[in-house]
Amino acid sequence: MDIQPDKLPRTDSPVASSSMFKYRAFALFWAARLFSTLAVQAESVTIGWQVYTVARHSRTVEQGAFLVGMVGLVQFVPLFLLTFIAGATADRRAIMLACTAVEIVCVLVLAALSLHPSPSLIPIFAIAAVFGASRAFLSPASAAIAPMLVPPHAIRDAISRNSLADQAGFVIGPWIGGVLCAASPAVAYCGSAVLYAVAASALLLMRANTRPERQPGSRMEQIREGIA
Repeated sequence: MDIQPDKLPRTDSPVASSSMFKYRAFALFWAARLFSTLAVQAESVTIGWQVYTVARHSRTVEQGAFLVGMVGLVQFVPLFLLTFIAGATADRRAIMLACTAVEIVCVLVLAALSLHPSPSLIPIFAIAAVFGASRAFLSPASAAIAPMLVPPHAIRDAISRNSLADQAGFVIGPWIGGVLCAASPAVAYCGSAVLYAVAASALLLMRANTRPERQPGSRMEQIREGIA
């Protein structure tokens, strides 16, 4: 059977002929997402290690393990409660920059606390809650921004590249945190701060409109629609 020319697979499409990273704004965003995910994962590992180390000074192994679980819960609760609100916020790039700045402050304060000879767990838990709240805004903004940076025909490939950045961060980030924790929690926190700074630099270099179109209805109606 003859194959019609218009039925042949196209090899000259913009996505097939060149890399997705030819879109400068997307390439910078992808780098920011990768380094931000690396930093978040490294910070999470370090917080857990620091809580366990501090708890073991005056508590049993079981109590220390329980507190590690509690610090994870402290991060999750604001992440869960704020996610619906965060999804309805405005400029995605501005949100990512603000969250990254908050994270840099958090890790630097945690680094200072880790240098104290007998640090208290209360400020560590408080900062962990702020960390979780920041992630509640960072994650939806990061997930929604990619389609704004590429043409419609490239959205599928942009989503797959985002998934690659996330998976790389999820695998490599905890390893970075663990390796740096071997030196000290302060070193690990400073390493996270450097990763966040690289992500912020990439976002600052990005020039694109990342404000979504205004949807009809109030913010609460949009949140209810998103839940539905």
